[in-house]
Amino acid sequence: MRNLLLETLKAKGIKGWNHEKLIILTEDFMQDSDINMIVWDYLSGEEVCGFLIGDKLVAYVHEKLPICFYLIEFDKYKDLNSDILWFVASEDFYKREWYANLDQLREMIPELTWSASVEAVNPDSFSVDDFRFATH
Repeated sequence: MRNLLLETLKAKGIKGWNHEKLIILTEDFMQDSDINMIVWDYLSGEEVCGFLIGDKLVAYVHEKLPICFYLIEFDKYKDLNSDILWFVASEDFYKREWYANLDQLREMIPELTWSASVEAVNPDSFSVDDFRFATH
């Protein structure tokens, strides 16, 4: 099992992340890469932006925290943006390999809003996709 708090603390150490930087990043990815679609409904409050190559989701970037969960297909973009994002490799966005102590997460990473109930997303065993849902 992988500890979400450890990765989010590393991401929090990267300074200067904000909504505008995510907008610029999405524009750069669309112009300079194989990324052909972005899935992000920020107007409804979604805090996680998804990037697709073809019809496959290859990366999630959080709006309020400079963290990017990515699949191997996205690996070549990691080095280009390692100064503004903390990259976390994932074999499968649906594999339940993560856990989080929600009290610690809320205290140490207030930027994240874990809004899912324990019944909807179990903090003792969740996937990257569950994390996207839980943090809306």
